[in-house]
Amino acid sequence: MTGLILNDDDGDLALLRDSVAGFAQRHDGPATLRARRASGADLDRTSWAAMAEAGWLV
Repeated sequence: MTGLILNDDDGDLALLRDSVAGFAQRHDGPATLRARRASGADLDRTSWAAMAEAGWLV
C-alpha cells in the first residue's frame, strides 16, 4: 500500500477543505454529530443529504 500523498498541485485538496469549512459553518458541528452517535440516534438524514449534494459521497 502506498503512503498518504498530500501534494495539492491541482488544488483539489484546497477545494475540499474550503467545501468542508463552509459546510461546517452552515450545519451542526462535529460535537452535535458525535453526541447523536453516542446516544444511538439514527443517522441525520439532512446532514447526509447535504454531504451528498456537496459531492462527497461519490
